Amino acid sequence: MKLQLKSNQRLSIESPSWRLSSQVPLKSIVAGIEAVEVIPGRCEVVDEGQEFSVIVDAASTPEALDAMLSTLRGNAKNIFTVFGCQGERDRTVRPKMAEVAHAKSDFVLMCNDSPRREDPAQIMQVRDPDLLSMCHWLF
Repeated sequence: MKLQLKSNQRLSIESPSWRLSSQVPLKSIVAGIEAVEVIPGRCEVVDEGQEFSVIVDAASTPEALDAMLSTLRGNAKNIFTVFGCQGERDRTVRPKMAEVAHAKSDFVLMCNDSPRREDPAQIMQVRDPDLLSMCHWLF
């Protein structure tokens, strides 16, 4: 099992208990866990022959982003974080995501992710002037 992020590893441990209670044979559970190399979009390594590492993670909460960046920080020389916040969703999460990204990264690029009917510029608005100066914005 090559799952890199602790939350992915935790899920691979928690899921079998549900499967066992559903009468799935233990042998089938073990075989399924052993077959998993990556969960698409979760700590997924993208290797196109570039001279640097690219890891994609669909962290959508400040806690998930913090866990991902903390895991990477131990092995990375520099962390460039690109993250987005969706439109018409919890607006209080946006500045928290920006704060975590800045605290755990060397460079931060914030973009809007699926703005829906919300103005993309509104999604990018972070009220904290310190965070405004720390993040780069992509519309």
